[in-house]
Amino acid sequence: MQTDSNEANEITSFVQATINARSNSMYLSKVTDISKMERQVVAGFNYRLSFDFSRTKCTKSSGQDLESCNDIQTVEVCTASVYKSLLPTLELTRFNCQPKDVKRACGGCIVDADGNFDDIAQFAVNSINDAENSDRKLIAVTSAKKQVVAGTLYHLTVRVSNGDQEEDCQVKVWERLWLNDIRLTDSSCQPVQELKRQIAGGRVVQSNPSAFADQAQFAVDAISGKENSLNELLDVVKVETQVVAGILYHMTVRVKTAGQGERVCAVQVWERAWLPAADRRQLASSSCSAAKVKRAGQITQHPNPESLMDVAAFGIGEVNSRANSAFVVSKVVSAKTQVVAGKMYYLTVEVTEGDKVKQCDVNVWERLWLSPPRQLTSTTC
Repeated sequence: MQTDSNEANEITSFVQATINARSNSMYLSKVTDISKMERQVVAGFNYRLSFDFSRTKCTKSSGQDLESCNDIQTVEVCTASVYKSLLPTLELTRFNCQPKDVKRACGGCIVDADGNFDDIAQFAVNSINDAENSDRKLIAVTSAKKQVVAGTLYHLTVRVSNGDQEEDCQVKVWERLWLNDIRLTDSSCQPVQELKRQIAGGRVVQSNPSAFADQAQFAVDAISGKENSLNELLDVVKVETQVVAGILYHMTVRVKTAGQGERVCAVQVWERAWLPAADRRQLASSSCSAAKVKRAGQITQHPNPESLMDVAAFGIGEVNSRANSAFVVSKVVSAKTQVVAGKMYYLTVEVTEGDKVKQCDVNVWERLWLSPPRQLTSTTC
């Protein structure tokens, strides 16, 4: 159907207003381009549309006319389904978005995020305060990445004040606009003064090595160029960070080298975020040796299942796509992992569908060197 017709404008305006009303964001978003709209005759009409949805810099409290808000922060590509009954009434039945840069927006890929994320950061700080009965105050968002799952998982570093000291907090916030759902899935805070002392050589062990896949892949590519070999990243085993003039990543990675098999490499990646993109990262050192063969079938319990919410969301999102269901992840009940060619996650996940609650067992295979890096291998609900 024509995307500029009065009928299309009615549906588009409804979608825009509904999403803004449901969203916890302090900013208004608007439809900036409609690429496709279809209509299906049922007992009423089903509309399906694809469009660009842009977050503006106009706040909801400003009272500004949305049509005049042309200063755009971020753009997402969205799909929506709307049911129009014979009464007639309108209902938004499905809504999903992913970043505009579709090439990099694969499920499970963590990519740099541009824009203003103060509202997401403030939600995270408020959630930490509620959980710890603290009174932290947000100072600034110092870095932002995002990950396309069933919705968007934001990986933020935020500077906060906590009494008479400042802290840097690593937080993960999962947002699903179409469900009006936002939640803090993981957080850790560390005093800034302690970080400053690390200039003298101290290191911080990172609890989620796979979050540093970008730095690991850079190191593996640099090793390939240095050795004139062909290497594939299999797993990020360990990561320690050190504050220098920038950040020095001390990493242990498993790679598969053509003609040699699997190797374990100890690498150092020096990252200086203020430099031009081509000079931002540098391989400071690398040393590789043949990997010890791990016993097949070795499965270990994961100590923090809730930190794997993004893996669970990916798995359930795949289930929904295949079965045309509408499961929503409530929590990760238990998790086990297994090192294979990459990593296997064996999750038990609590999901809801309407007023029904059930548990699903999902197995997700993660291979960081592929795009997309995750694959749902089996599920039982």
